[in-house]
Amino acid sequence: LLHLAIILHDLGKGFGRPHAEVGREIAQRIAQRLHLPTPQGEVVIQLVHQHLEMAHIAFRRDISDPETLVQFAHKVGTPDVLRMLYVLTAADITAVGPTAWTDWKAELLTGLFQQAMVILGGKHYGVHERE
Repeated sequence: LLHLAIILHDLGKGFGRPHAEVGREIAQRIAQRLHLPTPQGEVVIQLVHQHLEMAHIAFRRDISDPETLVQFAHKVGTPDVLRMLYVLTAADITAVGPTAWTDWKAELLTGLFQQAMVILGGKHYGVHERE
C-alpha cells in the first residue's frame, strides 16, 4: 500500500487544482481498477490525500500543543497509517533535492511521529529500539 501511495502521491500536479485533491481522485480510480479491498484502497487514498499534512503540521504548527497532536492523530487514525505517512512524507521531502532534507526537518517530523504514535498506540515507538 505504501509503495502504491508513493507512486501515486504527486500524480495530481498540473491540473490547476490542489494536487492532493486531484491525487485523491486518481487514487480512488486506481484502487477500484486494481480491485483493492475497500480498507486497503482507503489507506492508499488517505495517504495520497494527506501526504502534505504531516510536513505542514511538523514544520508550521506547534507540535507540543496537545490539541494539535490529538487532531492530527485522530485524522491519521491508526499506527499503521501513521508509519506509512511518516515514510511517505520523508520520501517526498528527500525527493525534492539533496538539500531539502535537513536535520531540523528530520527532528520535527520524527517528533510529530513519536508523539502521535503515543496517542494512537499507547506507547513510545522507540520503546524496544535497543532490542
